[in-house]
Amino acid sequence: MLLQRDVRWLWLVSVLPIAACDLDLSFESDGTSVHATGRDDHSIDVSICAGPSGLLDCNQDNDAFAVTADGVTEQASAGFLSFGGLDATFDVNAADLAITVTRQDGATGTVTLPPLFDLTGPSGPVARGDRVALAWQPGSTDAMTWTANVSCPSNGADSISEPRTIADDGRLEISASELPKPGSGACSASLALTRSRRGTMAAPYPSDSTIAGEQTRAIAFELDD
Repeated sequence: MLLQRDVRWLWLVSVLPIAACDLDLSFESDGTSVHATGRDDHSIDVSICAGPSGLLDCNQDNDAFAVTADGVTEQASAGFLSFGGLDATFDVNAADLAITVTRQDGATGTVTLPPLFDLTGPSGPVARGDRVALAWQPGSTDAMTWTANVSCPSNGADSISEPRTIADDGRLEISASELPKPGSGACSASLALTRSRRGTMAAPYPSDSTIAGEQTRAIAFELDD
């Protein structure tokens, strides 16, 4: 939901707090990276970064991609502040739903989505000394990570933690003191869980190309000193 995509994306958000896009940017990679992310509104966002990619640019050149999900095919297009990335969205989300990305030369990548889950957490403000408990439907064999995003109005600063791997056992409890704190006073916090699995990218995609299917859910709450 944050992957390296996450390391690059965390840096990007920290230097561009006004921007929010879901791109897989890597350091001078020749490969193509694709992320198909299921949202809690039961939609899917498919983001594509074709190599070679630089720090803030996916360098799509003239590559075109068609994305197919649930029998519907969409042409991926550049969005606002896409930095060369392409996106396609679908109003469908289901466990094991197949996503196929086809480049204009016929190269294909496929992945299936992990099981959906609902996420519950704090319903009110959380103090720094409190414990934060999250719960969801467990049972998947897919990888699971959590990421925290904290925004403090006092200085307009944002901070995002690096993804941490956890067991998909349906419960996570952490200390609020583990969350980043970029400013003083009351801050807004968000905890996101991402369940993910890898798919396959067929030649002639470069060997370091990747495609991942994800389910991401987040809980927002106020974080007090």
